[in-house]
Amino acid sequence: MTRIALLAASATALATTCAFSESQPVSSSPNNEWTWIAGLVGGILGASFKAIYDYIAYRWQRPLLVPVFHPSEEGCEVETDAKGKDRDDKDVVVRQRYLRLRIKNDGRSAAENVTASVIKISFKEPGATPTTFREEVLNLKVSLTEDHPVRIPAGAHVFMDVFFTVRGKEPHGERSAVVAYGFEFRANPVRLQTFGFGIGSYAADLFVSADGAPTRLVEIKWTWDGTFDGLRAQSLGHKFLA
Repeated sequence: MTRIALLAASATALATTCAFSESQPVSSSPNNEWTWIAGLVGGILGASFKAIYDYIAYRWQRPLLVPVFHPSEEGCEVETDAKGKDRDDKDVVVRQRYLRLRIKNDGRSAAENVTASVIKISFKEPGATPTTFREEVLNLKVSLTEDHPVRIPAGAHVFMDVFFTVRGKEPHGERSAVVAYGFEFRANPVRLQTFGFGIGSYAADLFVSADGAPTRLVEIKWTWDGTFDGLRAQSLGHKFLA
């Protein structure tokens, strides 16, 4: 065989080998595939575990507001002396009676920006048809102070004023008639003052909320018979949020 023939044969064999190699791709190792799958599954499980852990930690540490409104609860019905003004703008001592909503923080962290917002007031005079005021959202204020926003540390509580009566205090101890009564919101619209509230039964729906805490929707009830001592808290009931 001549030299040219040998070169031609070698070139043919080399071309055949290359064609065979191109038609048979190298398969990936099964171990590499399982490693990739295991890494993906591990990442998903790790992210899921972290999300579950974060949620449990959030629920464990968050503030938890508990509103209370009942005559047997200390601080929900209080009487106190206070300074006032008579018709001649002279200083006098008056007697006040307040109904107050107690808000406890039973959670494990402080409750920030606590609000108690009344969204509906129902009123029924004896023998009359009930009337409802729901034209405003009215925020209760903290008793004895104008502090806002309100912060409740874990395990602590605050009182918020709801309704009051006031009577004059006579020098010799005689009781005078009621000279004022009404709601104690952070702001009282004029149409609320002229709505016609007076002797009768009351109910108010209100939201109790704070940053990071579950919102509570409750209904509080009380009555007033027109006398100073006749302002009485009745009950608090929980409502479901729609």
